[in-house]
Amino acid sequence: MGIVEVCDTEDELASVMAHEMNHVAARHATEMLTTQNLSQLAIIAAISVVPIPIPPIAWEGAKLGYVLSLLRYSRGKEAEADRLGLRLMNAAGYDPAAMASVFRKLSEQQHSLPSVVERFLSSHPLSEVRMRDAERRAAQLDRPATAAVAAASPSTFPQVKMMFAKD
Repeated sequence: MGIVEVCDTEDELASVMAHEMNHVAARHATEMLTTQNLSQLAIIAAISVVPIPIPPIAWEGAKLGYVLSLLRYSRGKEAEADRLGLRLMNAAGYDPAAMASVFRKLSEQQHSLPSVVERFLSSHPLSEVRMRDAERRAAQLDRPATAAVAAASPSTFPQVKMMFAKD
């Protein structure tokens, strides 16, 4: 099931789009590539100055540490995209509480599929903490007096959703 099919309302789809738009606006991909390149250069420099052969277990430990540090970095960027996305949704007149709703649906879907290890290693963790954080932040936002966007009529969204549905 694709992300569009998970969304039952226009507000839920807007939450996904706002989240992803803020990854772009915050230049997360650029930051991640820069971090990866600098880390690789540091590893190459460290290897070139070590005068003795490095045991295989040390290599494996270094690789694991590198991957875990990138996951922590990535999770921080997810939280930032959530925060910025909630504000963008609210400013555009969408219900920011819909973001937590999407997280909940994705979490339920994820729990039925991957293993515990896959959930731990995910760069997009769908934890209760993340859902509660989205709910708390959405509740704290001042709702605009007038919506900045025209809401689709109830009959329009299902038609749009069908256009993006996977076969």
